[in-house]
Amino acid sequence: MANLSASDLAFTGFRIVRERPKVVATWAVLRFVLIMGISLFMVATAGSALAQFQAISRQVPANPAATIGLFRRLAPTYSLLMILGLVVQPVVLAAMNRAVIRPEPVGFAYLRFGNEEFLQFVLMVLIFVLAVGLYIGLIIAGVVIGLIVGIAGKSALPLVIVLMVVGALAGAIYLAVRLSLASAITFDTGRVSLFSSWTLTRGRFWAMFGTYLLTLALLLVLAMIAMVVIVPIVFLGAGGLSGLGHAVKPDMSSIGLFLTPALVVFQLLWAVFSAVAGTVWLTVPAGIYRELRAQGA
Repeated sequence: MANLSASDLAFTGFRIVRERPKVVATWAVLRFVLIMGISLFMVATAGSALAQFQAISRQVPANPAATIGLFRRLAPTYSLLMILGLVVQPVVLAAMNRAVIRPEPVGFAYLRFGNEEFLQFVLMVLIFVLAVGLYIGLIIAGVVIGLIVGIAGKSALPLVIVLMVVGALAGAIYLAVRLSLASAITFDTGRVSLFSSWTLTRGRFWAMFGTYLLTLALLLVLAMIAMVVIVPIVFLGAGGLSGLGHAVKPDMSSIGLFLTPALVVFQLLWAVFSAVAGTVWLTVPAGIYRELRAQGA
């Protein structure tokens, strides 16, 4: 059986950042342009509704009728953003796999639109369908078990609910780890392979879980370092807490109120962090797959 080193695989993304800084810098710039473009689009198309939604969210208790009305106004904007996400995410996943599995320069910073990206899209749809099916199954099972326990004795119901929630969370983590190599396998083989990951990861759950856990810990440290750097820069550049507050939670009622120098600086610095963090997290499954493939698994 192939051996996996969590301490080595967790640094897969860090090595890409160190060895290909121009590529990661390109990702950061593209991320900044994308986020700013999305934000400006949201403000331009639904700015007043977003501002009202922010105001309602601070009310206790909230007004259900007003909230539903705002959701209806925001639905077209969010629908377009969901479509954009379905286009962007497969491109990002393919780029992360490409940077690890086929590191030779290709495309624009490993970004392309082609069959590999389309296969990632199909895989995303399959995972979504599977997740929805499991979610519905859990709800049905929860209702049935709740009814049985309620009939048998209501005193045990709180404990059963806690056990069900813990069990569902543990099951979700287990499935996520076992199926986490599906994207890398699909990219490498050129065909959609969801359950091939289940076969390949048999007997390797704890090693992979440890790798992901270590990567998450590294990301938390990275996030703390980023905030130590970003917050003082924006605070000093924005002229105090009010400017920093606007950069973090901007006024989305109009483009003029939304687009401030403090916001632009914050989003630019955050885009750099996001590009590094995204690389660190999203390349780990490809690193695990590459290691298993190299060991003949």
